[in-house]
Amino acid sequence: MTRTTIARLTGFTYLFYIATSIVGANLFARITKGDGVAAKLANIGTHGPQLGLCFVLALLTIFAALILAVALYALTRDEAANLALFALSVALSRACSTPFRQSQCWHCSQLRFKLPQQLVRRRSS
Repeated sequence: MTRTTIARLTGFTYLFYIATSIVGANLFARITKGDGVAAKLANIGTHGPQLGLCFVLALLTIFAALILAVALYALTRDEAANLALFALSVALSRACSTPFRQSQCWHCSQLRFKLPQQLVRRRSS
């Protein structure tokens, strides 16, 4: 691939990474909004499809970060190979740490399947 093609891919991936992370964070904040724990859990239970979309956006953010790391390495390796390798390792570690930062989304999606039974028990008491 030529440098122009790599630069275009990098630019598109950067914009895609920013868009997916902002939309995912805003969506997750809206889903988990509430005053107390019970209100947050009830809000999570009522927004099941949106929580799935939040999870998909988190996965897309991870893949975009990986593509961005490799594309930036391909762009900068001809100028300074050591610096490009260091930047690649930092970007890969950031992409690999994204699941831990996005783990709230995963825990909430697992909780969503258990939530209706907990609400039924609470209402019947």
